[in-house]
Amino acid sequence: MSRACCPPLDFAPLAFVAWLPLLLALRRTSVLRGTLLGFLQGAVTNILAFCWMVEPARDVGGLSSPASIGAFLLLCLWQGSRVGLMCLAYRSVVVEVAWIRPIAFAGLLALSESVFPMVFPWGSYGFVHAAPIWAQLASLGGAGLVTASIGLVNEAVAVAIDAPRGKRARTAWGALAGVGLLTAYGAWRMHLVDADVFSAIRSKVLVVQGNLRPARLEQRDPAAVYRERTLRSLAAHPEIDWIVWPETAIFYTTEAPKLAEFFRDVLLRDRRHGITAPRIDRPLVTGLVIEEGTARFNSVVAADASGSLTGRYDKRLLVPLGETRALGEGEPQFAAKLGENPEPLMVGAHPIGAFVCFEALDSNRVQAAMAEGRAELLLNPTSDAWFAGSIGPRMHLAFAKVRAIEHARYLLRPTTTGVTALIDPVGRQAWALPEGRDIAGITEIAWMKPITSFTRHGAAATTLFAAVLSLICAAIGVARRKRRSSAPVDS
Repeated sequence: MSRACCPPLDFAPLAFVAWLPLLLALRRTSVLRGTLLGFLQGAVTNILAFCWMVEPARDVGGLSSPASIGAFLLLCLWQGSRVGLMCLAYRSVVVEVAWIRPIAFAGLLALSESVFPMVFPWGSYGFVHAAPIWAQLASLGGAGLVTASIGLVNEAVAVAIDAPRGKRARTAWGALAGVGLLTAYGAWRMHLVDADVFSAIRSKVLVVQGNLRPARLEQRDPAAVYRERTLRSLAAHPEIDWIVWPETAIFYTTEAPKLAEFFRDVLLRDRRHGITAPRIDRPLVTGLVIEEGTARFNSVVAADASGSLTGRYDKRLLVPLGETRALGEGEPQFAAKLGENPEPLMVGAHPIGAFVCFEALDSNRVQAAMAEGRAELLLNPTSDAWFAGSIGPRMHLAFAKVRAIEHARYLLRPTTTGVTALIDPVGRQAWALPEGRDIAGITEIAWMKPITSFTRHGAAATTLFAAVLSLICAAIGVARRKRRSSAPVDS
């Protein structure tokens, strides 16, 4: 059922019963069998969700076919163990705490997804990506709080089903009231944020999707491809304010000391064609590969219309398969070094918080990109070319949407092959380009300045709250078990 809430189906209302079959089964089995059932559910769900990762693990990570299949299965078994441990705690503790079971499960689910992430992180918050009205709690406590709300309703429904007939309707109405409150809060917050968007300064950006194949397979000059598409769009649309190209749009290396020269003489004006070559006369932000000595960085660099650099961000969270050596076998497609520069990029007077591809799935990395609230736009240059033809790019986008809600910022996501999209500050997809095409499009963003509670405090507060709540519920469960075991038995 959880798979039906994610791409390609996206049946968001099922989020509130996605955990229900497992919860009902756990109530009717032993602790050991419940743990094994949870492990099986977690492993099978991840196999179904991420089977498309096997081929990229081989092609990007440099693994043999057997090694890539083995790595994928280990990943799914690892994730299955997370669900198994959660079911162990549920069967041992949550079922003992009577009427506060929904609260206990909400804390347990949020805690388990916070402290035991997957290599490709995802969580129950992704179940409502297609209905952002139910994800607005992320502005208060991040994705973990959205997960907790989903867990709360799921367990409330389970309690209603298990309740005596006389109490069943009252308990069911309680679950519906939870969904109603969540909906009301979401509608209220979306209205407030929309008002902030209406009053914000706006900017038109040209986003170019080059649809180039992965570097080792591509024969065309990426600079020529992106320049040609950009110049054609500028000629037709002079109102464009700035331009963005995706992650590793320029996939060959550029030496760090020659970076400004490269922007001036290759990207903004190709001097190989003489000083009369057409000029890109707008600020440009692009992904490229920077070489410093023996180190290579997966970077995003901004430059103004003259070619002067206005910011550089080096990726700080590397993909286990593709940017690091995997299982001691083969060479990854793109080996990189961790970056250390967290400062926002500048486009004119506006700071942009950049994070590259996979980093969108790490709330701490995105919070750092916000630079304590200074960033007015979130930029997530991405290359999902290796996943083209699968549901991978759509899943990647689905789980990235919550970052826009957390910080009340537009999230602009330029990609090499798709899904290139703009997410508004409440998680709605405002604009997108078709997948698998060499295309450029113009969209309008608002430079946002309000600061959310999550921007200030991050995910730590939600994780701590979930941990404390779980400990309290565990103590209640232990006390109830002791009272029951010490009660006299009627003869």
